Amino acid sequence: MTPHPNRRTRAEAPVDRDLDRAGGRLRRSGWPFLMIAALVAAPGVLLILLGDGSMDGVGIALVTLALVPAGAGVALLLSGLVSWWAAHRKPFV
Repeated sequence: MTPHPNRRTRAEAPVDRDLDRAGGRLRRSGWPFLMIAALVAAPGVLLILLGDGSMDGVGIALVTLALVPAGAGVALLLSGLVSWWAAHRKPFV
């Protein structure tokens, strides 16, 4: 009998379950920040590309404002990845 594709096999199971759960929470929290960044940056990019030149400043401001939630989202995703890696007791080097 083959295991379900979404289920972990015994070899893939984390050693430290609490650390694995914490990493999952961090990863799940990071995606909404990236979505917010994309929603703020998209109009800015459109203004820069399709604007007549006078709207470039507003577009650049929107893209710059999108960097804050994007940075937070990437930081949460990377923290979750490190937590997952540590839960599986894999070497970092």
